[in-house]
Amino acid sequence: MTKRYRKDNGIKRPLHKWMLTGLVGAAMLLGSGCAGAEPGEARSYGHDGYMGYSNSNPNLMNRNTTLLYEKDTRLIERVLEPVAGIRSTQVSFNGSELHVNLKADRDMTDAQLENLRARAQSIVQTNMPRYEVHVKASR
Repeated sequence: MTKRYRKDNGIKRPLHKWMLTGLVGAAMLLGSGCAGAEPGEARSYGHDGYMGYSNSNPNLMNRNTTLLYEKDTRLIERVLEPVAGIRSTQVSFNGSELHVNLKADRDMTDAQLENLRARAQSIVQTNMPRYEVHVKASR
């Protein structure tokens, strides 16, 4: 039986040694990807819902906010739809501020109008926590 050799720069080595060296190197590269954390211990981002990005500048609005104004407006209209006494809703945005103008039924008293405004304020603020919500109600 003859041995197969590979000739590189005048050095003769058996082919299986080259293959073994390659396999060990590949195993080391694959194993190094898991380094740095204890087994079973996962690293986590801050608990802010944005995978740690908002921890660096928490007072800035994220860049996706301007793309979501239409969706945010539809959501506001949908959550205020079941509230009795609202005839129409107008929503406007100014950076991190959200302004909601409500047109209420004409036969509401001032106390009922204020109660409607406070209820709408609570509902919108709960559903839109990233905005500073301002609600006005008129007849």
